Amino acid sequence: MIKLQKFSDHLELQTRIKKFAKDNDDLTKAVIAKRFGIGVDLLRKYLRDEPPYPRGYLQTATRINRPIEEVCENKDKGYHWCRHCEGWFPAEQFGGGGTDISRHLSEFCVKSKK
Repeated sequence: MIKLQKFSDHLELQTRIKKFAKDNDDLTKAVIAKRFGIGVDLLRKYLRDEPPYPRGYLQTATRINRPIEEVCENKDKGYHWCRHCEGWFPAEQFGGGGTDISRHLSEFCVKSKK
């Protein structure tokens, strides 16, 4: 299985898959999915011309109540959302090391400056 990190990676793969499926219309979806190392459900999504938003981006958009297009643009640039500052900031300003990347470091966050 390939690991797609960014929305732009998904768009590139979608283009490659659509071209391959068009050129090889005699192959089944399962064979095409195996060829590209993805699941059949994701393949169907790519072939339906739906924007291939990464699941994590969709979850972030829902959690912070922002448009998915905005989330894709900022996450692809390496930005994270700070819920206290209510803005996008470079990933270097967030706590690293575990899963707590949503916590803006105190020297950058407006909450800690009050």
